[in-house]
Amino acid sequence: MPRIASAVRIIQVRPSRNPRWQKQGGWEVFEAEGVCPVYCGPNAHEQAVSYARQRAGYGRAEIQVLDETWDVMVRFEAPCAFDELPFFIGNLRQRGWLPSSDSNQE
Repeated sequence: MPRIASAVRIIQVRPSRNPRWQKQGGWEVFEAEGVCPVYCGPNAHEQAVSYARQRAGYGRAEIQVLDETWDVMVRFEAPCAFDELPFFIGNLRQRGWLPSSDSNQE
């Protein structure tokens, strides 16, 4: 009996290229045309990743986190690698790619 491969949705967490959202440090979660919420503010990246994790929980999915040039920095296949996300976010902060969580507090 032939194996039937089920489709894997790709969900991208990426910096917004829209000037309106770039000014506010916007991160967007692109799942499909018309499904692209944008998160702004000091915790925008974490909120976007959290939303992507929620959406990935509804079936087979791969989360791709992109950098400023929209190159894939890391891929997570849902749901097995989600426990690595806190480490990944900390690693991005350590490299200076994300602001530290306390740098925007006054």
